[in-house]
Amino acid sequence: MHYTKFTPPYLFAITSVLSLVLGIFSENQTMNIQFHTSLFVVGFLPIYLIFGFFCVLITIFYLGLQKIGKFVNNRTGYWHFGLFNVGLVLLVISANLENPYKNLDFYVYSGYSFVGALSALLISFLIFVFGVIKAIMK
Repeated sequence: MHYTKFTPPYLFAITSVLSLVLGIFSENQTMNIQFHTSLFVVGFLPIYLIFGFFCVLITIFYLGLQKIGKFVNNRTGYWHFGLFNVGLVLLVISANLENPYKNLDFYVYSGYSFVGALSALLISFLIFVFGVIKAIMK
């Protein structure tokens, strides 16, 4: 029997497909953001499409490096994948996609989760750059 190992490029590809499917299923829901005195209504589909787009770009980059014989260490790729997804989940949580007035306690902490999301995304990007530089220098 032959088993396929889930390497980081394939994990990002699966994440992009799941992101698109979630975006299509949640198309009818909206996110309300109050900015100054106007109310912007942003649907979930563009958010999920942006997440999926970034996952596709990362997949193409990883596979392109493999095509030219430069392999990023799997451990580095797994850390990048994990922190990238944690950052995206925290980013969605910080946007408080439900009505912020239903759960005021959670709404108070959404700023902290936004900072955590940006930190996780920044660290995952730095790990990605480190892994790419290390693969190219081999």
